[in-house]
Amino acid sequence: MAVSTFNVGDLIAFEGDKPVVAGTRIGVVHILELHGEGLSPEEITHELFDVVSVGQVYGALAYYHLNQESVDAYIGRYHEEHDRLAASNPKWPAPQRP
Repeated sequence: MAVSTFNVGDLIAFEGDKPVVAGTRIGVVHILELHGEGLSPEEITHELFDVVSVGQVYGALAYYHLNQESVDAYIGRYHEEHDRLAASNPKWPAPQRP
């Protein structure tokens, strides 16, 4: 049986400092949030209207586990910015935090 290998980083692109699934605008953090809510990779694919494959979901989860410190730092910056904007606009939606 042939074994193929790949670099998990090839599945991820960046919009600024936001890690996204390559070829999409789906953030790794969004996948983490859905996974944290208990959705399986197959359910996440369905929830995201098949924009990402099950393999891409697993890739995003693997990317997070291999780069947890930098992704957590991004999440922290995201929440700080969200909180700053929310403080200046009471109608700003509450964040969903993983």
